Amino acid sequence: MSTEGAASLRLQRAETVLQQRTHGLLLVLEQCVDSHNHQAVVRTAEALGIQTIYVIDPNNEQIKNRHKVGSKKVSKNCGTWLSVTHFGTIADCIAALRRDGRHIWATDLSKEAVALTAENKATLMIPPEGVAIVIGRETDGVSQEMLHEADRRIYFPTVGFSESLNLSVATALVCQRLIDWFPALRGDLTDEAKDALRKEWFPQLTSSPDAWIAAPSTIGVLPDVRRDPSRTETGQNPWVSKKIRRRELDLEQVQSRQKSSKASSPPQQ
Repeated sequence: MSTEGAASLRLQRAETVLQQRTHGLLLVLEQCVDSHNHQAVVRTAEALGIQTIYVIDPNNEQIKNRHKVGSKKVSKNCGTWLSVTHFGTIADCIAALRRDGRHIWATDLSKEAVALTAENKATLMIPPEGVAIVIGRETDGVSQEMLHEADRRIYFPTVGFSESLNLSVATALVCQRLIDWFPALRGDLTDEAKDALRKEWFPQLTSSPDAWIAAPSTIGVLPDVRRDPSRTETGQNPWVSKKIRRRELDLEQVQSRQKSSKASSPPQQ
């Protein structure tokens, strides 16, 4: 594939992603102290089309430094395509959400929380200003300060013996259920917001971004961002990472050598 063709395909993928981004759901990650969980939650949110993430940093200096190391890894990958804002305190984050008019929905397991079940769907409504979904810490969940300010408390019900879920799994289940229930969330960015993201994204994807930014309608979109032509033409499985593919290839080569070695070995007496 030519360089120009590759750039065009990258822009098509970016435009496809952009058309599915949601403004109505914002994710708040409150004082997550594990960098791996932090990365997993951010990757999950990005994969679901959430564009804006608010991160409330832990207040312990040592934990905060550890957290920032993890954050750098995030920004190197999917964080490049996200709008991430850090806050030093819970109060600062709440104030920012209130300025935007967003409702705060905190994940919680108390008796005040509403289960995300079909019978409760009618009691939920996404306001025009949008909703902020708050995911708490691994150990003790959402803080009392945030719960006190929350407009609603929600949880995803489970039916097994496990009493808790990993942060990224909980994030995926809650956000995907809300997106399924309120499909208008998908692709609800304004034209101005889309243009702003194009100006951030396109310079990273092509050496001549200005012409594409000026005429985005000429780019086109892909039917499925995970199954773009460049992957299917090469026979690659888009669900398998390069690292896993290399590992599988190495294993196949080792097994092939072992078979050849056995075939060439003289039979034992």
